[in-house]
Amino acid sequence: MTNIETSKTSDGVRVSLSNLGEGKIKLLDAFNSCAEGKCACSEEEYKKVESMKVIEDGDGVTLELIAKPNETFDLECVTECVTSTSEKTLNN
Repeated sequence: MTNIETSKTSDGVRVSLSNLGEGKIKLLDAFNSCAEGKCACSEEEYKKVESMKVIEDGDGVTLELIAKPNETFDLECVTECVTSTSEKTLNN
């Protein structure tokens, strides 16, 4: 089962996904699309993103989202987006 941990950082949010197994490659592709601006998540929350790094991390993926100046991410919204993207990607 995929584990998702979301935490605030000094300039944004870090999301760690682990236990991805064979789905890791699919998720890397999905999250790289998000980093390129092709994301199906909340448009209002996505407008706050200054930059997004997608990092392959062992059997998982780590996302580092940096907020634009004077913006703060809604941690719950980010978690919902990552969870939704993960479920859609891994179930297809």
